[in-house]
Amino acid sequence: MARQRRPIGGARVAVPFVVAALLAAALPGLVAQDLAGDRAALLALRDALDSGLLLPWNTTEPSPCGWRGVVCSNQTLAAPQRVVELRLPGKRLIGTIPLGTVGNLTALQALSLRHNGIRGGIPVDIGNCAQLTVVNLTNNQFTGAVPEGFFSLAVLRKVGLSRNHLNGGVSQDFNRLKQLDTLFLDSNDFASALPPGFYLPSLSRFNVSFNAQLTGPVPASLARMPASAFQGTALCDRPLLPTCPNSMPPAPPPASPSTGGGKC
Repeated sequence: MARQRRPIGGARVAVPFVVAALLAAALPGLVAQDLAGDRAALLALRDALDSGLLLPWNTTEPSPCGWRGVVCSNQTLAAPQRVVELRLPGKRLIGTIPLGTVGNLTALQALSLRHNGIRGGIPVDIGNCAQLTVVNLTNNQFTGAVPEGFFSLAVLRKVGLSRNHLNGGVSQDFNRLKQLDTLFLDSNDFASALPPGFYLPSLSRFNVSFNAQLTGPVPASLARMPASAFQGTALCDRPLLPTCPNSMPPAPPPASPSTGGGKC
């Protein structure tokens, strides 16, 4: 008589559920996009950056909307209340930003963490925050390249990444941010040439000064910026002097027809 096959042990059956739980913790798409999820993301961010518990957040409150630096939207029948602004400048935050924290604040419109001691890379899941219009990470210790997800933030208007240790090239993917009017990349470790096709139609303020390893010509679309925006680099051409070694001289203005020397 054939023996009956024994059922699989409970430990093996539990494995898929453990994997699912880990994925839910790591992937923003599997996290509830509601105020409770925002609160959990904020607490995880505080745990990573505020080991001294300097942020005066009352964690007994079920809603984060009264926490300092946190702004929420108004709740309506059509849209639930969400965290839309996180502004924590100069709060002595130290550490790295984990995945599933900022990237899980999917209704965020403004992020300001300037003047802290945050290190490591800009979180790669920042691209989940598709409603961001302002990102200010000035004066921290961020390293590495600007992540790919950053260039998917199509409604970004103001970006401040100054005074960090970001490196690599200044990507032409910034061109994807068509609404950008302010881009500050000064005092980092960016290198190589600026993309010749760099073009942002709404850009009015731009700075890459004090990136000593930036070389080559200033792109034509940036020639209207002040020379101070390129100070402390090895860039050349307008609005800088000298011109690049292989630059073509500007064409002379067309000759005006003779009017016999009379005054206009």
